[in-house]
Amino acid sequence: MSAKRLGRAVAGSILLALCACASLTAQERPSVVLVSIDTLRADHLRSGGARDVSTPALDEIAAQGVTFTQAVTVAPLTLPAHASLMTGTYPHFHGVRDNSGYRLPESIPTLAESFGKAGYQTAAFLGSAVLDRSFGLAAGFDHYGDQFGQAAERRGLLAERRAGAVVDEALEWLGRRGQRPVFVWIHLYDPHSPYRAPGSLARRGYKGEIEYADSQLARLFGFLKSEGLWDRSLIVAVSDHGEDLGQHGEPTHGFFVYDTVLRVPWLMKLPGGSPSGLRLDGQVSLIDVAPTIAQVVRLPVAPSAQGNGQLAAILGKSDSSGEVYAETLYPSLHFGWSPLFAIRTSRYKFVAAPQPELYDLEQDREETVNLAQRERALANRLKSRLERMRRLLQGKEPQTAQLEIDPELRARLNSLGYVTSSRGDAPAGADKGPDPKQKIGVYARIYQGMEAYTEGDLEAAQGHFQSALQRDPGVPLAHDYLGSTYLAMGRLTEAIAAYREAIRLAPTRVESASNLAYAYLQTGKLEEAAAGFELVTQLAPSDWQAWQLLGVAQLRLGRLDRAEEGFRQAAQRSPRNRQVLYNLGSVYQQQAKHLLAVEVFRRLVVQEPGDAEAWNSLATSYEASGLVDQAEQAYQQAIRSDPQYAEAFYNYANLFARRQDLARSEALYRQAIEADPSFALAYRNLAAVLELQGKKGEAAEYRQKFESLSSP
Repeated sequence: MSAKRLGRAVAGSILLALCACASLTAQERPSVVLVSIDTLRADHLRSGGARDVSTPALDEIAAQGVTFTQAVTVAPLTLPAHASLMTGTYPHFHGVRDNSGYRLPESIPTLAESFGKAGYQTAAFLGSAVLDRSFGLAAGFDHYGDQFGQAAERRGLLAERRAGAVVDEALEWLGRRGQRPVFVWIHLYDPHSPYRAPGSLARRGYKGEIEYADSQLARLFGFLKSEGLWDRSLIVAVSDHGEDLGQHGEPTHGFFVYDTVLRVPWLMKLPGGSPSGLRLDGQVSLIDVAPTIAQVVRLPVAPSAQGNGQLAAILGKSDSSGEVYAETLYPSLHFGWSPLFAIRTSRYKFVAAPQPELYDLEQDREETVNLAQRERALANRLKSRLERMRRLLQGKEPQTAQLEIDPELRARLNSLGYVTSSRGDAPAGADKGPDPKQKIGVYARIYQGMEAYTEGDLEAAQGHFQSALQRDPGVPLAHDYLGSTYLAMGRLTEAIAAYREAIRLAPTRVESASNLAYAYLQTGKLEEAAAGFELVTQLAPSDWQAWQLLGVAQLRLGRLDRAEEGFRQAAQRSPRNRQVLYNLGSVYQQQAKHLLAVEVFRRLVVQEPGDAEAWNSLATSYEASGLVDQAEQAYQQAIRSDPQYAEAFYNYANLFARRQDLARSEALYRQAIEADPSFALAYRNLAAVLELQGKKGEAAEYRQKFESLSSP
């Protein structure tokens, strides 16, 4: 049965169901489960024509619902695509143009906010730091699961977690849900490179990752069925972008705008189960998802939405076909090459680039024959329509939404293979810089180097970065990564030279300035390190790590006041960071600002009651402030927190020795030695206490032990 005839056949039942939805109370509305599977190509599902990938969970949605066979993303990057998914707007409207350096403006309403206002319980469960709350997508969610903890895979920092861990958290939350309907967003990152599915699926690479993600969706769907939620919920499965898999020379995604990365699956199972097995071949965009969800559950579509709800197409009352827009600024923002902008019709795709591209998607699905020169009139018409689309859809007040990236988050993104930058300057046109097509070989080498660096293969990483620089020595990022590789290899002089070249090419590049300053710190060039971190704090005032390392450099130079300022600024920007607070408290101690040290260390022990080192430092600060009773209690807490913490026993013993309570100090010195037999000062002080008690023979024995441990 054709899509239109099937649409007419089921239209009545759908309309009845939707009219019923409109009359329900908030508690009776259907729940919504939105699943976004990162990096999933449309043609790698059975619904997209694949026959060598097993995805029964996703196949079930297609069999019981609707498949949009020509769905296209707005950008081949996770964060911009998800910002569009959640707002129904294009990147040049919402302002998030890359995986870093931008934040979704609070002024643009999200799907989660709409559900929250309608009385829904809202929750998100995420598989990657690329969607960290700092980028603005947490708006409207009661729970935003981006705190990965021990469930995350340790590559670099905790940046990614497997689908199993994401689904576990979602099931735990769903098991505690109340009576109100839920809007749940589940993001599975597994198909993203590197491809490391667990168990026997690992050998299937990218396909194995897809199959593993699908197996975890099967767990989720099984729970929804057991809870009676499946039949009366809207289930939506989409992807943010695809994966080139080398078809156009790109290892993964982000660099080009071919259909390998733009075409994505979009599957929907409506409440009540009608229609079933419907396939719609009209072209749709990722920005159409949010308005469609709103239509199905009868929520108002956000006035800012630029996408079109597809309910009429599902009902067979309209054709969903339309022109769609896509872009990537990745080559420009990170490499200084040209950005790419594309318009895709139901048959043709035009790509605005220094060497324009035009493809007939009916005759050339692989996009191998560029018709731009042969069909100049058509190319010019599509170029004009693309320019008009970009102009009209950017809104009256285009959003800038730039964001300084927290250094820890930057490291987490780098560990996932993402190039991160704090640059936020979106190029004005497509004629700036070299054509990415001419630079794909350089990019591939840089990507291979990043991958090898992440895997710890430093020799291979060095070779890849050097190869890239032989092809194009003017790429600051390649010099920067080569410097980091040298730094990890202990080749500090070469690291400094590489970082200096990166800065020469891009004087305001924050990452290179920070890396150079850190290399100077590692080599003991403290004046240079301090000057470097001063520069970073001016370029990126919110970078707490730069303030922290500035404090370290100043402390090593003996400038306590300047060190205090650095640590204090770092603590203002990262108020729960243990190392920052500990350094600030320690420099207060060295300045004899003991009450200020007490305040800082009290914050630490409130934050982490089992931190024995913090309790010990609090105790010494109390004691130096004359608050001896409080000091004694803090020493006791330090010892309870860690019965093997020798320094706490030692400092506690010193307190009693100063009181002339020799018996108690003797016992505590002995406990310090038992906890750490190499603790030389404990032997010396124990000998002194024994001497005062007339135990000269034993005192001599411990003094000899002290001298033995202290000798070179």
